[in-house]
Amino acid sequence: MSIERVMRCGIRENPPALGFEFVKAGRLCHCSVDICAVSVDTTADDICRKLRETKPQLTDAVDAAELRHAVQMLLNFLSAGGAATVSKAAAKADWANNIDLNRASNEIVNKAKEDMDEAFQRSRITKDDPNWVYDKEVDFGDGEEDSGWD
Repeated sequence: MSIERVMRCGIRENPPALGFEFVKAGRLCHCSVDICAVSVDTTADDICRKLRETKPQLTDAVDAAELRHAVQMLLNFLSAGGAATVSKAAAKADWANNIDLNRASNEIVNKAKEDMDEAFQRSRITKDDPNWVYDKEVDFGDGEEDSGWD
């Protein structure tokens, strides 16, 4: 059975991946394709070409411009410093590699909880921290570019 149509294409930042929502045999399905080997010289066209070679059944059903836009958004995130964060997190936590924690063993779930708690404690700002602000409010505006989902 082949994919009838792709409904949406988006990105996941950690670990970096492209997400696809598509209809196959009348059922709504989801699939994510991890984008691991990205260097500074990698372009969106390179990744799109590789995806079309390795996942033709999925990528042939996606509009080329939409696929390229999603890949470019992911590359923008990675080039803005997301790559260091992502590679550290992926190397440290093997549970983050597409394992469903709802169905995982207690040992894997506990490891995931420990890793998440450790990351939370590192980024937490307490009253003793010089960057702490009481009742901080941030205005993010309307955004600079279209998210591609609407």
